Amino acid sequence: MNIYLLEGKESYLVKRDKQNILAPLLEDSTVTELDGSDRRTFSLREALRLADTVSLFDNRRIVIINDPFFLTTSGSASEKEEAASLLESYCRNPNPDSIVMFICSGWNADKRTAAFRILSKYPSVKIVSHKEQKFQNLTAAIDEILRNSGLTFTKEADAEIRLRASGSLSEVYRALDSFRLYGADRITKRDVEHLMPPNPEADIWRLGEALLKKDAPSMLRAYRDLKETAGYSDLDMIPLIASQIRRIYNTRKCMDCGMSDQEIKDYLKTNTVYYDYQNSKRYSTQQLLGMLSSLADLEQGIKSGRAEEKGSIETWLLNRI
Repeated sequence: MNIYLLEGKESYLVKRDKQNILAPLLEDSTVTELDGSDRRTFSLREALRLADTVSLFDNRRIVIINDPFFLTTSGSASEKEEAASLLESYCRNPNPDSIVMFICSGWNADKRTAAFRILSKYPSVKIVSHKEQKFQNLTAAIDEILRNSGLTFTKEADAEIRLRASGSLSEVYRALDSFRLYGADRITKRDVEHLMPPNPEADIWRLGEALLKKDAPSMLRAYRDLKETAGYSDLDMIPLIASQIRRIYNTRKCMDCGMSDQEIKDYLKTNTVYYDYQNSKRYSTQQLLGMLSSLADLEQGIKSGRAEEKGSIETWLLNRI
């Protein structure tokens, strides 16, 4: 295969594919890497002309085009038509001694573009896509990655990895790289906290979890992490806390209706059914609805100027303990 399109929101997997393709070829290749994102400075014509040129020093020439603008909504119609025409001409008769790679790392090529239609049309092109996993497949995918990692994880570490990864397989793979460099065979929650970057979504979940458990130290720690590390304002946090409470409420109602854990996971798109249900048993449904109503009143008060935003959520949280 002489032409590749590597795309997808799972940027780690795109990078891994790129490395795997290039690794056996680098020793006798001339590599040129280009930024294709700026249509004012990037020339596809010159890039493909380079790919068509014989390397004077090595057996093979590799041309890598990162973030090609012609596979996005950017650019004029005439620029996209020109790109499609150039691609078709090259794909029809690629240089057998060159490899051309189009890299869309962290995003998907726009399937409506003429350039993508050309690339998907020719057998000389291999397209590898790493889309975000559907929720139903995500748990199984992470299970398999961790099982095949060669590492062991405490139950708390496993849960923390999933929380911090926030649905991204790339984050799980990056974490495994860090764990291996760390050199421990058995990974604990503390290891995960030290080696995986903080995730605002994890702090939001922890804030809601601590609130419902009436765990003041953990609640205030998560609140301050959101304020100081993630830069959330009190007003920003209100809908986020509300979404946590609403999920707890919905979990309770689903359980009361006799739905299984798996049915609730699929319906509510959550991996925390067990914890949510345990938390929900501490409150009546009316108490949970009362919290939501109180948050809505606070939000309206801040927006209308009747309530001071600074410290409002901290006060609201402490009043619930």
